Amino acid sequence: MRYRRLLGALIAIVMLMAFAAPVNAVPKSGETGNKFVVSFADPPEVVDCEGGVELSVTFEGWIQFQNADGFKGENNRNLELTVYHINGTYSNADGDTWVWRDRGPDHVYIDNDGLLILTITGRSEVNIIGHLVINLDTFEIVRQAGQNPFGGDPFENTPDDFACETLGG
Repeated sequence: MRYRRLLGALIAIVMLMAFAAPVNAVPKSGETGNKFVVSFADPPEVVDCEGGVELSVTFEGWIQFQNADGFKGENNRNLELTVYHINGTYSNADGDTWVWRDRGPDHVYIDNDGLLILTITGRSEVNIIGHLVINLDTFEIVRQAGQNPFGGDPFENTPDDFACETLGG
């Protein structure tokens, strides 16, 4: 019984440490030169919504790139892995804000048929929370799994559109 309590306490400590870590913690660049990280905080921009409402938006975060040299294996077909963590904070004249969170990896590789493939996983600028596989030779969506929280074509709407709908009234 005492071990169960100890195990429960250890799990709670690990969970607290995981959630207490800074949200925008930036990973380190690779020492071998095949991985690098770019942090950024763009200056505010203006988004014009229908009806004349203007929003201010600031994008900040980091992007980690790993090129083909960073992947091991004799028959390696990986070309690039890009991990991103981006926040777009939109605000209106009333001080209301809405945050677009772009998270996850993009992976470019050559599949078994020799096609150039892009997989987008996580929350991304395309209107998907999940997994999207695109044939870059034809730009066709090969597979789509997960949520499409705003409905419609995943390439139809942008974060600016959703911010205008949310804050532009």
